[in-house]
Amino acid sequence: MESINFSSGQEITCFGQTNKPLSYLLVISTLYIPSIADLAPQLPKIDAPVPAAKGNLFSDLMHNFNKQLLK
Repeated sequence: MESINFSSGQEITCFGQTNKPLSYLLVISTLYIPSIADLAPQLPKIDAPVPAAKGNLFSDLMHNFNKQLLK
């Protein structure tokens, strides 16, 4: 993932204020060169921690958004 940008309305501080929808832009760049597959053993080893079992924010937002559209 190259970048991710979020934008939304101002913070809601009073009852009755309306919320503007969250918008985001996700930029993903890839490079595939099949001729360098033999270099895979030379990649650095990365010890990454196990995922923290957190929910997927984007999946939840889209699910709620789709439910509102169907009303």
